[in-house]
Amino acid sequence: MILRLMKRKLRKGDGRVLNIYWTSPHYQGAATLPWEYEKSQKQVGVVLDVTKRKDNTVWEGDVMVHEVGHWLGLYHTFENGCSQRSDGIDDTPAERGPFRRCGTDIGRDTCSGDLQPDPVHNFMDFSSDQCRYAFTADQAIVMQAAYNYYRLGNKIRAYDIIVLQEDVNLALITMIPRQRQLYTFAARNDVECVWDAGEGAIRLYHHWHKPPRFNILFDRNGFCSAISGTFNVKHREGEEVEKILYIGVTPRGTISHVTDFFLRCTFPKMI
Repeated sequence: MILRLMKRKLRKGDGRVLNIYWTSPHYQGAATLPWEYEKSQKQVGVVLDVTKRKDNTVWEGDVMVHEVGHWLGLYHTFENGCSQRSDGIDDTPAERGPFRRCGTDIGRDTCSGDLQPDPVHNFMDFSSDQCRYAFTADQAIVMQAAYNYYRLGNKIRAYDIIVLQEDVNLALITMIPRQRQLYTFAARNDVECVWDAGEGAIRLYHHWHKPPRFNILFDRNGFCSAISGTFNVKHREGEEVEKILYIGVTPRGTISHVTDFFLRCTFPKMI
């Protein structure tokens, strides 16, 4: 309760501004995620206790780096353990649980299926400060995208609209967790679309005339949750009027990101 009152009293700036609160020994570190800003604008930020680390090792400031990583949209490297979801970042090896301190098992591999050692030097693990010194390239992409999407401006936009032209490849885009990307395509007959998620997996939704409800899958067979594919949308037979097809795209799962996504639509050739 006291912490909530302190944040409400001291917070400065809008979603672009990082507020760091120093407390008595109650938190070693805590942070809010970027998509939480819209619902609780006065309670976001990073909370730190710098009096000591719980493992009594030297404080070098990496707890702050770790918490700012959360503030920019990153999860722990051991999120979801050895599951395929992991932390939603492609170039951080899966990890069964947190690595603590900086001991002799620094080369451990707790998820043997990926044939890669645990990312114990990553800022988003629980290693001692002496062991943590790196973010990965994909983590950097996600942090920058999350800041641009959720924090750059006073109002979070649910999605930006991208207008598709027939058979035209648009620039590849990166989507961060929970992002909703909306495409529109003007059609007088049936539509055929092809898509590729590059790195990651997505869910697709569609609706004529209006944006789709992002909680309803347009395909119940599951191909819309894959890395790449094609789909066809039928124009109502006998109609000659132009209709707008709305296509919604979001990363699969709440912690996943997608890099190098593209979507191209065209009209099937008549036989």
